[in-house]
Amino acid sequence: MKHFENNVNDGMGRTESVDTLIELTGCITVNALMTAGGEDETDEKDAGAWWAVIALAEGVLSGYPEEVSKKGFDVVNENTNRELVEKARRKEAEESAKRVMRVIFGIKED
Repeated sequence: MKHFENNVNDGMGRTESVDTLIELTGCITVNALMTAGGEDETDEKDAGAWWAVIALAEGVLSGYPEEVSKKGFDVVNENTNRELVEKARRKEAEESAKRVMRVIFGIKED
């Protein structure tokens, strides 16, 4: 589950972790705004900031008991499962199409 063998963030204190996270998210926010504004400047520095957040997260997670970390991973993994996301999108699109057809043909909803 780890991406980094030698993670300098392992065992980092909470205050230092928060300070590092604030610095990293500032960089990512600026890059995201530039990209959204059409100034597509994604490069290795942008990718590096994202990987640094992952390294920081792994470092923080190293301080959690394994069982707690695993349960948290399972929740996130379930919520980011592409199959489940696509299934929900298809269901939403299907419901929207049904609503449109009801409006077009004057069918009252139950």
